[in-house]
Amino acid sequence: ATWFKGFDGMAKMYEVSTFYNRVDDFDQVIASAVGSDDTAKLYDSPGADALEAYADRGTMTYADGTVVQAENFRWVLGYASDDGQVDTAHFYDTTADLGASYATWFKADDGIARLYADPVFYVQARDFDGVSATAVGDDDTAKLFDSALDDAYWSRPDHSRMNYADGTFAEAFDFRYMYGYSRNGSDTATLYDETAGGTSYAARFAGYATWGKIYHGAFYSRTEGFAELRAAFTGGDDRVWLHDDPTRVDHVVVRFPGDVDHAAAKAKLWNDRRVIYIDDFHTLTATTSEEFEDDKEIDPANVDDVILDGNWADAP
Repeated sequence: ATWFKGFDGMAKMYEVSTFYNRVDDFDQVIASAVGSDDTAKLYDSPGADALEAYADRGTMTYADGTVVQAENFRWVLGYASDDGQVDTAHFYDTTADLGASYATWFKADDGIARLYADPVFYVQARDFDGVSATAVGDDDTAKLFDSALDDAYWSRPDHSRMNYADGTFAEAFDFRYMYGYSRNGSDTATLYDETAGGTSYAARFAGYATWGKIYHGAFYSRTEGFAELRAAFTGGDDRVWLHDDPTRVDHVVVRFPGDVDHAAAKAKLWNDRRVIYIDDFHTLTATTSEEFEDDKEIDPANVDDVILDGNWADAP
């Protein structure tokens, strides 16, 4: 069970009691493992470096063009430093020759990201400025977590991304299941029913007291804990369900086509803790644990309120 450590200008492989090999100043270093419990650690340089990791290979390409590569290691761990340069990492859930793909988990927290399929492989990037993961298959899951600051998350059927307040990011491509988590700050989230390439789906959105989800047969995206959540639809058959918070006074405004200030149906549900915006839906159902007060003016003393705004005759 060996350890391999690669740096810009030096690399070493060893087993504590058996052997120790080291090379210095080579332009390319390749380490190959045979076994099931070997670990490779790849460290960045003071320049802008790039880590690329597959299920069976991890490669650190340095700013000066040199390369350190680890093949067939069970664990590949990449480390970046706060050197003022932009270090990036990209993970894949396949072998390097695309000969096999795995049902993987991608988890990114502020400063650390990992992609893994137990017990086959585990790759990790720590303190990189940007981390991306690409999935191949139909049963992969990505979970992106916020930082302690005010971050922004968005998700499309084929791409989700957490933009951190410090300018770094983590993103996932082509995962079947995508989750965004907010635990701190005034984070925002936007969920789309359209891919980056322009394909839209007849999606369904459900918003609850602390979480929301948008889904279709081709994808599933869920958020938890965001202070502001927006569902942005494209197409003609999107459906929305909004649920109140049983512990708070909720207010709903629904604006239909025909309102001079709005070109399409829009809705907003809010209380003193969170707000949900809905853009361009086709059908909306609002459910409350209390009785709705159909009132043109919101009275905080009431339980849950609803305001219908616009031309009802033009409603979808």
